[in-house]
Amino acid sequence: MHRTLLTSCLCVGAAVLMAAPLSAQSLIVGIPNADVTPKGAWFLTHESQVKPFGDPQGWNTFQFLTYGAGFGTEIALSFVNFGRPATGNRTIALGFKTVLEQHGPDRSPWDPRATFGLMVPKSVDARGAGVWAFSSGSVRLPGWRTRFTLGPTYGTPQLFGIEKAGVMAGIEHPFNRHVSFVADWYSGRHDLAASIPAMQFTLPREFVLIAGYKIPNPGAPGGHAIVLEVAGILSR
Repeated sequence: MHRTLLTSCLCVGAAVLMAAPLSAQSLIVGIPNADVTPKGAWFLTHESQVKPFGDPQGWNTFQFLTYGAGFGTEIALSFVNFGRPATGNRTIALGFKTVLEQHGPDRSPWDPRATFGLMVPKSVDARGAGVWAFSSGSVRLPGWRTRFTLGPTYGTPQLFGIEKAGVMAGIEHPFNRHVSFVADWYSGRHDLAASIPAMQFTLPREFVLIAGYKIPNPGAPGGHAIVLEVAGILSR
């Protein structure tokens, strides 16, 4: 398991070295956020979830490559549940996310945004194709700069392990330009049903590193895990 943790850290480090300066992040930790990949940019996110203790131990990864299509929309190619030991639920997915926000001098200090998206996951473990649909609304508290996100979500077994509708929620609070507290949560008892509190660090040249801890919902499968995530813009 120490080798697995080292491998995870090396993957995170490699993604940092590949990345270029960052101007947006496409997730809070595990749910879509209210930012969008800039037009013409390629954006890479790598997430490792490591279970170094207990039985079974394991390492699971998620990769998201997005392209800024303009008009507040990004197109995403995702690789989900590729790890060790094999999860039996590996998925490749294609989808999009669109963010609607106010512009101009009369925009609200609450910075309201509406987000919606769709993903079509195809299992590589003979589980067929499915769908994940989501939407959310978010606001930022004036003065505090804390952003709250809340919305419905619906997914099929290719991503969630079971067919399930539920709720996703998130919070982002910047302490300064370089350090933020972030957390998100999926309701239910499916494979993604968990809360993940984390710290987000903006590194030199604006790379983003997230370190957190996954806490499964009562009755949800899986276990507690260390979460490491890195994100950055590859090219414009």
